[in-house]
Order: sequence, then C-alpha cells, then structure tokens
Amino acid sequence: MRDIAITTDEVYHVCNKAVEGRSIFAKDADRNYFIETALLVNTTDQRLLHWRRERLRKSDDSILRGGDPLLDIYAMVLMPDHFHFLAKQLVDDGMAKFCHRLCNSYGRAYNLKHDRRGRLFRGTYKAVHISSDVQAAHVFTYIHANPLDLIVPSW
Repeated sequence: MRDIAITTDEVYHVCNKAVEGRSIFAKDADRNYFIETALLVNTTDQRLLHWRRERLRKSDDSILRGGDPLLDIYAMVLMPDHFHFLAKQLVDDGMAKFCHRLCNSYGRAYNLKHDRRGRLFRGTYKAVHISSDVQAAHVFTYIHANPLDLIVPSW
C-alpha cells in the first residue's frame, strides 16, 4: 500500500531498485531498451507495446503522437541497479500505469535475455511529492549528480 496518494498535476520524485542489488543497466543495449520502453509506455494509447515498438523501429514515429502522455518527465537517470524520474502526473493513475508498464515490460525482457525468472524490481515504485520549487531544484540536481558516485566516489 502506498503511503502517499499520487495526485494529478503534481510533481514527484520516483525511483525503483533492482532485487539483490542486481546490475540491470550495465550495457548500453539494456539502457537503450529501458529508455525506449519508457517512451512507448508513456501514453493513454491502449495498443499493445510490442505493436508500438515495431512501428517505432520501422521509423514510423507517428506512433509517438498517439494518445495523451501519462506523465511529463523532467529528469531521469539510470544507475546500475536502479532508476530515478522527476515527473508530473498528467492523468489520474498515470504514474501507476507508467511505472507498472515500464517495470513489467523491462523486467520480462531482461529475464528473457538473461535466462532468469522472478521479479526484477523490489516492488512498488517509491514516490516523494515535490512540494516546492526549492525541493524540485534539489531533486533535479540530485538526479543528475547521482552518476558522479560511480565516476568520482569521493566527490
């Protein structure tokens, strides 16, 4: 059960972490697939994801204009074992739909590719409501500075 309600037209810092501290974004192909999936699931369009992905890969970017977006995404980072988004929910239940579609789709693809079974993410995504411009600026900076921990651990 979520401890906060996700409200339409509000901004949230959203994250989810892999089980077992597993490195799930170690390769460019994995990161690209996750980002492509995030792009494709961010819609009210109910057509199947594999159909949308096939159209996109055939350079038919008209698929990206179908439906309304569920979220406005302001910032994103993929760390080896987790991800962060700073996003505004645009439609009721948009955050839940987006995160559910994204985590399930990526989890299925990852499990097939790596010959594993079970959950890939620890569970329901975590969300923190952003209640001020100062907090938004802090989270925006935090998200973009997060990879520095990998490059310069003492920064």
